[in-house]
Amino acid sequence: MARDYTVLVPVDGSPGSLRALAVACQRVKASRSGGRVVALNAQQPMPPNRFAPVADIRDHHERMAAEVFRKVDRVARREGVPVIRQMVVGLPAEVILREARRTRAAEIVMGTRGLGKLGGLLLGSVAMKVVQLADVPVTLVR
Repeated sequence: MARDYTVLVPVDGSPGSLRALAVACQRVKASRSGGRVVALNAQQPMPPNRFAPVADIRDHHERMAAEVFRKVDRVARREGVPVIRQMVVGLPAEVILREARRTRAAEIVMGTRGLGKLGGLLLGSVAMKVVQLADVPVTLVR
């Protein structure tokens, strides 16, 4: 792996996403030339309304990201690999694909299912869309 080798890991705090993060950290740690791990928390947008002003929605997203990143930090410490943390609001599959291009990720490592309402599906819709549309290899971790 080259020094600029980037592994993008979508994280939502689910066990599958944290296992994917551990796998990505282990890959980077095992490589001789290093690389970097970017933990991406892609959150569904919440439309503003008169009961939830924009500032409250922003605070909600930041609180959710902080909760996820506490879990990310535990995995990163356990694996001994620094992890770049990033939160973006948008449709998760679109955000993941866009951020993979922006960060020039060499690969995406992600869980097969997240915390969505249909978590019991064999392969989550976000993972399916990313696998179908990504420009880089995608590793799915159960």
